[in-house]
Amino acid sequence: GQYGVETVAPDTLRNCIVENFDGYSIINYTLPDDNDLRYIVATYQLDNGQKMEVKASAFTTNIKIEGFGKGDSIRPVVLRVVDLSENQSTPVTVLVKPKASPIFQVLDSLRGYNDYGGITVKWKNPKKANVIVIVRNPENYKTPADSMRKVPAIVAMGGTAKYYSNAKDGYASVSGYDSV
Repeated sequence: GQYGVETVAPDTLRNCIVENFDGYSIINYTLPDDNDLRYIVATYQLDNGQKMEVKASAFTTNIKIEGFGKGDSIRPVVLRVVDLSENQSTPVTVLVKPKASPIFQVLDSLRGYNDYGGITVKWKNPKKANVIVIVRNPENYKTPADSMRKVPAIVAMGGTAKYYSNAKDGYASVSGYDSV
């Protein structure tokens, strides 16, 4: 049945421990001893200023914070416990400093080669990260740096063709161009 509505906020998270990885962090914690926990919510800001909110079930003891780019700064993450009546605990702030996203290794290795009536693109992805490689036609060409500033999760070569990959050695061919 319906849980009764109450106004008592849950206790805060305890023992918050941060593990930093390539492009993301995982925060492990101890939940408060409360029978009506609903979820944990984390709020933080990305490199481009976008505010993010991530929720984790009350049945888990960690939350994944992702979407970071170069990993060159310490970021505050605010964690709150929410109960079934949507009461929120006192916030706990932890600091994360994820390592550089694997996308930069892919970007550094990205090479384009002339091919008959098209282009062949090759890249190295040693961490086997999920990436999208977009090949644009020359009229719409943008430098990889311009594209990275707009969408940090995309390696862009210049979108007429998109390639989704997590292969260690990526390869894509685009045809349909003049055979010059």
